[in-house]
Amino acid sequence: MNLQAPNSSDVTVSAAAPAASHHPAWLRAFWHYDPDYAYAPETYEYGPYGTTDPCYIEDGVRLSPNAYHDEFLTVSKSNVLRFLGLTGQNLPVTREVSVWNLPDLPLVRQSRQRLEPDLGVWPAGTRVRQESMLQWEKVGLPRLVVECLSRSTTHNDLVTKPDLYRDLGVEEYWICQAHPMQAHTVYQRDDRGRWQARPVPGEQGLYSPVLGTRVRVHEEDGFQCQDRATGWWIEADASFYNEGYDQGQYRGRQQSLLDLAEVLCTAQELAILRAELKAVDPQVWPSIKDLYGRYRPHGEGSR
Repeated sequence: MNLQAPNSSDVTVSAAAPAASHHPAWLRAFWHYDPDYAYAPETYEYGPYGTTDPCYIEDGVRLSPNAYHDEFLTVSKSNVLRFLGLTGQNLPVTREVSVWNLPDLPLVRQSRQRLEPDLGVWPAGTRVRQESMLQWEKVGLPRLVVECLSRSTTHNDLVTKPDLYRDLGVEEYWICQAHPMQAHTVYQRDDRGRWQARPVPGEQGLYSPVLGTRVRVHEEDGFQCQDRATGWWIEADASFYNEGYDQGQYRGRQQSLLDLAEVLCTAQELAILRAELKAVDPQVWPSIKDLYGRYRPHGEGSR
């Protein structure tokens, strides 16, 4: 077992662990019980397969989220997968998958020699299996990481991990709250690769270079991506789509019209056309011939 206390004023690990006889009987009955560990049952929860103690590491024992934490991660992962599916991006998304054998950095030692991002969006082609422990040398770390704050991990998420994810090459790091659901802090790399804290986005969202669209954390719907064509915020339950649009029947046609309009239209005309495609039934959308008749008089490339 690797026991390393995080650099936190909220956590105290005594130099001398209490004698095993001081541990309650229910704790001593667990298969993973360690008589030399300084358990803190008055502060953290311990169970047969999970704990809220961030310092306790044993194979087969996971760091347990609370109910709000779990709800946020469940809906947020579903939202991201829905967006990636609709946009045809083959980016694996994981939840609470550990990465081991990290490079020897001082901050890595504080983070217990492993990382377990709450949500991770990985480069295309990365082979990731859920419920497995990944090796740093083989997969690196996700391009985008989402951590959801909880009482036992707040210091690490806010203080230790921003620098650690920066040094390990993560491109975006979103720190979120589960109750109420909202963004707390966002880190992104600028156009020169520098790690920068960004203003916390509101309803309008913040552009994500990794996902290629605006992203927000909604108070009810969690971590959401915006459909660039329609402006809609994509939910895991896509019932807000028209049936034909949801099946992809009109998506290609819409994109073709917008691609052509990028060449033919002024910026103002393009904005009007986007609003038109969003507001009217796809059956009455203009054709490519209609667009040429409508905009060609302004001259190609006038934007």
